[in-house]
Amino acid sequence: MAESDIDMAIVGAGAAGIAAARRVVAAGKSCILLEARKRAGGRAWTVHAPDGSVIDLGAAWMHSAEQNPMVPLARSVGSPISTRNQDDWPKRLRLSGLSPSEIADFSQAQDAYLARVDAAAQLSEDRPIAACLDTGSRWNPLLSAMTTWNTGSSPDKVSTTARRYRSYTGTNWRPEHGYGHLLEQLAGGLPIAFGAPVTMIDWSGQSVRVTAGDMTLRASCVILTVPPSVLAAEAVTFFPKLPAAKVTAIEELPLGVNNKIYFHLPETIDGLPDDTHFVGSLTNSATGSYQIRPMGRPLLEMFLGDAIARTLESEGAAAMADFAGSEIRQVFGSGAVKPLAPVAASGWLNDPYSRGGYSYAMPGRAEQRDVLAAPVGERLFFAGEACSKNWHSTVHGAWTTGEKAAAAALAHLDEGSLR
Repeated sequence: MAESDIDMAIVGAGAAGIAAARRVVAAGKSCILLEARKRAGGRAWTVHAPDGSVIDLGAAWMHSAEQNPMVPLARSVGSPISTRNQDDWPKRLRLSGLSPSEIADFSQAQDAYLARVDAAAQLSEDRPIAACLDTGSRWNPLLSAMTTWNTGSSPDKVSTTARRYRSYTGTNWRPEHGYGHLLEQLAGGLPIAFGAPVTMIDWSGQSVRVTAGDMTLRASCVILTVPPSVLAAEAVTFFPKLPAAKVTAIEELPLGVNNKIYFHLPETIDGLPDDTHFVGSLTNSATGSYQIRPMGRPLLEMFLGDAIARTLESEGAAAMADFAGSEIRQVFGSGAVKPLAPVAASGWLNDPYSRGGYSYAMPGRAEQRDVLAAPVGERLFFAGEACSKNWHSTVHGAWTTGEKAAAAALAHLDEGSLR
């Protein structure tokens, strides 16, 4: 094996790793990004349909766009952004079959539910957000489905306290060329080794030895941006082992499951405008969120979370297509669309380098994000969306933690404490 010395090894070329590497390179230090995949971007992955349409199989939205640091970064590299905000729930529900009075009733129930969640988030004792549902409410399946889309998990497994820290403005924009494409642009010129999965990190000595594929690197410090689900699966061996508190944090910040499938849709459904959203079922939490012809492209997107995402990922794209077809016929009638032709689908649960969509905090475990983000031995630094209390489950959350981890590592290098 070839062995070389470097200031920093950065594990993972997703948003956090790219942000960290840019900061390290700008500081004049040597580094290498070790990426297991053949591409940059991590859980932001842009592909193209046969007709050239842009498809984001992972992250797609610039949430909280007014305060999202990815917006100015995109503009700095000339990447166009669609600024049409698409968080219009009354319209979605009208298309899904509700009357104006039912929509008003749902909105009132949703406001009351969210108020209960916000109140519970301030309590000293954490509870699952399922405890905030109104027992017997007809809207519980839809509110639960929304939780699965937001977290990848069910309401009985998600912390209310985590909402205390969450920062979300409700403004959602979209990179027109794809979020994965934007991250690849931002990674341009960085020293990246693709197809280099890290399997061993030996931090027993003064420097850290990192084994990645057929390489062994000796670094002053390491920044790990690997999802906690991958670390929990022990895909990376640490010597000595990580502290027990760190292992616990890794285990208690799992990744939920969210997946997408895209279908070719040359003509819109029932003459509906492009960028129209609707919900597959109002009575079953195991349902999809749909978008008709996103940004005018001849596609239909279905987004799934939690149990139904797990089940259909295991069964494959044909099962996802059957499920989508049945829900669309339920909403719009049997003649609404021709048989759906799948174009592309994600499978994040079975991706060995992600093992899920994005992280959620289990009840009583919201504070573990701070533990996960804390450095170990002044040589191991951690970043990624799971480390962000305010912006977890987002690209910009991952990006900011990468910058923070790099700043901390650089400070230690400048102090000479790692040499």
